[in-house]
Amino acid sequence: MNLNQVLTRTKVSTFRLTWTRENVAFANPCFNGNGRDQAACPPQLTFQTFVDQQSNLAQFRINDGIQAEETLGWFLPNRHGDHDIKVGAQYEYSGASNTTQDNLNGTFTFGTSNAAFNSANPFTYPDRFSIRVGGPLLVYEKAHYFSAFAQDKWRFTKDLTVSLGLRYDLERIPLAEPDNPLVEKYPTDDNNIQPRVGATYNLNDGKSVARAGYGRFFDKTHFELIGGLYTGAFSTSSVQTFPVAGADLGPRNGNLPVDPFLVNGPTVNRDLLATRFPAGVVVRNTGQTWDNEDRRVPHTDEITAGFEHQLMPALAVSADYLHSQQREMYMVLNLNPQFRASTVVAQATPVRIGSTTLTQATAELQAIYPGFVPYGGAVNQFINRGEVDYNAIMLQMKKRFSHNYSAQVSYTYGRSRGNTTGNGAPGSNFQVGDDLHLEKNEGATSFDIPNNFTFSGTALIPKTKGLQLSWVARALSGTPFSIINTNFDPDQNGIQAEPLPVADYSGAGNDAYTVKNYKAERNGARGPGYFQADMRFGYVFSLQGRRRLEVSADVFNLTNRANFANPSGDQAAPTTFLVQTAYSASYTPRKVQVGLRFEF
Repeated sequence: MNLNQVLTRTKVSTFRLTWTRENVAFANPCFNGNGRDQAACPPQLTFQTFVDQQSNLAQFRINDGIQAEETLGWFLPNRHGDHDIKVGAQYEYSGASNTTQDNLNGTFTFGTSNAAFNSANPFTYPDRFSIRVGGPLLVYEKAHYFSAFAQDKWRFTKDLTVSLGLRYDLERIPLAEPDNPLVEKYPTDDNNIQPRVGATYNLNDGKSVARAGYGRFFDKTHFELIGGLYTGAFSTSSVQTFPVAGADLGPRNGNLPVDPFLVNGPTVNRDLLATRFPAGVVVRNTGQTWDNEDRRVPHTDEITAGFEHQLMPALAVSADYLHSQQREMYMVLNLNPQFRASTVVAQATPVRIGSTTLTQATAELQAIYPGFVPYGGAVNQFINRGEVDYNAIMLQMKKRFSHNYSAQVSYTYGRSRGNTTGNGAPGSNFQVGDDLHLEKNEGATSFDIPNNFTFSGTALIPKTKGLQLSWVARALSGTPFSIINTNFDPDQNGIQAEPLPVADYSGAGNDAYTVKNYKAERNGARGPGYFQADMRFGYVFSLQGRRRLEVSADVFNLTNRANFANPSGDQAAPTTFLVQTAYSASYTPRKVQVGLRFEF
């Protein structure tokens, strides 16, 4: 609902009230097709280099969003320059009713072989099993967001326009009463003041313009990042892993597994599960996510500078520079890190070594819950340690529609690096004890694409009485990935992620992929590049009156190029190491779509 009111000749009020609801699922075909019952789906089989049978992902949620905002616009003529002022306030409520059935079907992990299960061959048995017990996890998340802003677009002179702004955001996300005494309330960050300033200057009688700006922007706390805070030390729904301490080493040594959930191979023993975890009984979570009372909302500072020039009446070129630095990004510190007694993975199973913080917290929990045993899994805590810098130069030539065609050519060269992948709230694969060793985690982000070229346009073919063409072609650098060897764990932290030494690496066979000048750092290799050209052919028939008939054909991936995802960078699996296969193709082959449109 919108309500616009003209208060005076120079003042306008705009009030908006909106409500949206969506029901979305993040799940596998079996779950979506059987009435959303993941327990009825076959278990997931996780081999060394691929996943088979049925994914264990099964979630859905109902999102509600209510938003109310008021904006007052005020045009203020002034002999020292006109002011276009806007002030406003906004309230937003977000609610998410989450149902999680992940792993209700169970997951069997095979640590030694990619071969199909053979009851007579111990090497083909799974060495670990995990499954959700107690039924689905039901969580309702909600948040209140308040914001206010003021901005002034000040035409200082006929050529110079200055934009000034200030914004303030505040969020309140109440948690359900947690059973962890260390998390009594959700941390509140009240220092979210965001200044904005920008300027444009006309040159050459308006044929050229120079522009620059600076702004600070605060993120919102996303539900998917903090979802773990809604589950405490105890739950009626939890994921249990067998064996608890680590993988059953029997299959790795050519012996049958001894864990009762593994002795029958990849078959879920529902009767044994029902005996150990009766429905409705509260169980201990092996791990947990804890909040941090000092946690702040991440922010980004952006600086831009650019120049645009009109070459001809319908043709213009532009060049812009962008620097963005993200600070205080969320990362995860594991308060219950692992330690492996040997650098050779097959010789030792990692064990948990609780931090001082975790030891103190466990003592407090034991005082409340007699007999509370230490955590056997990860205990993650959010901290503001992530930093990412992005620099880019953006070039563009744009021709507006004239002489029967329009076109645009864009090229961006950019680099994104930091001490985090930039994706979600990750941990550090180099954490040893309480130290994240973020200096070792420095590298390209997962979204680092140095070269991005785009050519698009549309044309009316003369003398055809209605033939139209439009196209878009994109060429991008590949995304980064790491080259490692998961047979070894040099820092003995239970995570095999240490990059291999500087060298050139190549896979085997006709589909081998070669990495030259590899950097011995996280994401030190660059994957295959990407190119795709799409085109539309259309013809318009003009009929009587205002009626029109349009026939079109869309061709996707016109050149039928095979675009591949990054190959495996694990040297421990030589048959797949740096090998491109059809199974890794991340984009579809050429296809044609035909359409018919009638206007009347």
